[in-house]
Amino acid sequence: MENASRIDLIAKKDELGTMLPIDNAPEFDENTGEWDLWFAYEDLQCPERSDDLTHVGFSSEQAAINCVGEIATQRALKRLELEEAEKQSQNQLVEA
Repeated sequence: MENASRIDLIAKKDELGTMLPIDNAPEFDENTGEWDLWFAYEDLQCPERSDDLTHVGFSSEQAAINCVGEIATQRALKRLELEEAEKQSQNQLVEA
């Protein structure tokens, strides 16, 4: 995924991983010629800045759209993983 390491460093995360961009539709920036996605910003060193937004530029609209799709897929897989772990935990309680 284009810009994966940058997104991993700056984008806010929750129990499912990297949170989706604020608006899933990329915006074209005429000044840079890039397609931007806006993310909630997470700065572990400076928590008071964690309510900020930041953008990540992509070389094409399709690259930005692909990024959103990959993040959504990763989140869906993590959700399934967590649900499966919860089911296994409940099954162990029932068996005990």
